[in-house]
Amino acid sequence: MLYLTNNKIIILGATAAGLICLLLVLYLSYSSRPQTSTNLVSVLWPQPMVTLTETQTFRVEVDPRYDPSEIRVLWSVENWKRSGEMEFAGSSFVSEVNTNDWDWKRDNLYQVQFTTLTRNSEFIATSSIAVLVGQIAPTLAEIEPGASSSSSAPVDFVMPQFQMGAVVTAPAVKVPATPAQKFRVEWVAGPVHNNQQFIFHTGGYAGRELSAFWSAEGGHQNLVYKDQNAKVFTTAINVFGWLWKGAGPYPITFSVTDKSTSAVVASEVLELYWKGKPGESEIEFRSRGVDIKVPATTPPVVLTSNPVTTTPQTTPPTKPPTTTGTKPVNTTSTSSTPTPKPTPKPTPTATPKPVPVTTPNAKVAAATSVLGKSTLYTPTKPAVQSALSTLTDANQKAALGYILAQPSSVWLNGDSYETDTFIKGIMAAASAKNTVPSFVLYNIVHRDCNSYSSGGAKSMTDYKAWINRLAGVFKDTGAIIVVEPDALAMLNCVAGAQKSQRLEMIAYAVTTLTKASPKLLVYIDAGHPFWVNAEEMAARLRIAGVGSARGFAINVSSYASTEDNVTYGTYLSNLLGGKNYVIDSSRNGNGRAPDGQWCNPSGRALGTSGTIYPGTKGALDAVLWIKFPGESDGGCNGGPGAGQWWTKYATDLYINRK
Repeated sequence: MLYLTNNKIIILGATAAGLICLLLVLYLSYSSRPQTSTNLVSVLWPQPMVTLTETQTFRVEVDPRYDPSEIRVLWSVENWKRSGEMEFAGSSFVSEVNTNDWDWKRDNLYQVQFTTLTRNSEFIATSSIAVLVGQIAPTLAEIEPGASSSSSAPVDFVMPQFQMGAVVTAPAVKVPATPAQKFRVEWVAGPVHNNQQFIFHTGGYAGRELSAFWSAEGGHQNLVYKDQNAKVFTTAINVFGWLWKGAGPYPITFSVTDKSTSAVVASEVLELYWKGKPGESEIEFRSRGVDIKVPATTPPVVLTSNPVTTTPQTTPPTKPPTTTGTKPVNTTSTSSTPTPKPTPKPTPTATPKPVPVTTPNAKVAAATSVLGKSTLYTPTKPAVQSALSTLTDANQKAALGYILAQPSSVWLNGDSYETDTFIKGIMAAASAKNTVPSFVLYNIVHRDCNSYSSGGAKSMTDYKAWINRLAGVFKDTGAIIVVEPDALAMLNCVAGAQKSQRLEMIAYAVTTLTKASPKLLVYIDAGHPFWVNAEEMAARLRIAGVGSARGFAINVSSYASTEDNVTYGTYLSNLLGGKNYVIDSSRNGNGRAPDGQWCNPSGRALGTSGTIYPGTKGALDAVLWIKFPGESDGGCNGGPGAGQWWTKYATDLYINRK
């Protein structure tokens, strides 16, 4: 008889003694196999609650019974916000980790997780610790132009498949509602390591415009997406790694707010428990009950396509959202020396009061002269007009004809054809028609972080020279200018001196252009509602010079509904002392894709045509077609390269419009 174990062949005779030996070998082989346990991963560095700055060498040991060549060890922070794979060096796994861009939490306290997998991505063990990170976000005055850094770039890593949860299809577990209960949360039970689906029932508030949020343990308020055709709010929360308090409880707060006042209308707290061994058993939810607030009576803001020209509002809204806090901690269980996390009480947070805006009268008058025109400029699009001339399909001809007739923005990317004469020609044409032109500056260094729209200026010196030239062209003229889409939302894709330089370049563009003409209304891009939370984005905008700008732009080249953008924009505006904002409505008629897909998602629709709202919609100055609908997001979902015209997609957007 031949038996293979530990790469050795054992020859046994076909005797009783041989059979006994075989059974003994099998028993010893099985009993020596490592068992799944958090003790299998020993974190050597960082130690719990130490303060980390710049580049750190993370080091962990894995039980020696595992062959290092047969396993993978991953590090991650805050539910895979940053992550990477570790390398085996001598007796332990190590990884050089740049903590310079760990700046998304106010308390600087982060959970770092170390996960061991087989080469087939099968889970073996995990361990996590809590660490502090040194002060990261500088003020603009602290940024030193040309400063260098020895920090390595952050590691980007896609989560292994075993962590990705499928859509839950199990029967819903209904929570009985009392007669007075206007709001309740229903949940759908799912398997461990899966997304847990929750449904917000708000039938008791029929006819009122509401927003919905969820937060874990009093952390960051996550906006809940609602399809425009849906009657309820739904969200899926990935509870993988919710092990830092053992069996629990892990309180999750669900709330709805009045859109017109941002006041909390009702909230419910559910507590998540593991029924058995944390991470390996079923999950149970228990409700603490519903807290009903005094209803607000202010009518909601309703956007229309027919603006009313009035004196622009120069003071911010008086009641910003009550949703403040930091991101939830979503990590796995601690090692043998865990750092316990106290259970916070679900006390209401104070409503942040906006700081009064002290805008010089001359600046207010200049903004009034621009926005008071109430009509946006419609540029020519030679490539689209050429495509239209060759079409025979009726739907395609109607789509292109309609899109060409709508006002839209002109993008300036630093290309050679964007001469002074070219730009002045657009300004002259807009002036002749008494319309407001809008431009997008998209030439930041390391643009799009080497993704579909990569490119940009070669250096900060080149970028500033480009801005100086534009300031000369725009001098004493009036226009809407959106500065550098995605640059702040993707700030963490650059590190060290590159991050400081990016902030400095944006601030330089803002101050230089606003000095060139008080009638240049400059808006810094601030991503979209489902990308960076408002508190973090507000901090970035302040450093990037939003104080000198008219305000910020949201949803550029994205698909979030105007409803969601107003919720996010109002909150962000109040955090910034009442700054004004604009929304890209070019492709948001059906809201964002249900799966959050951003690159040429199907089923989207044209949004509201470009419209100025001078003082009639709070801090919202205008909805614009910033991204020209029909231009591809990139080579994905059958689309051509980024920025190239795509007739089929444009036609679908037109057909789906409301």
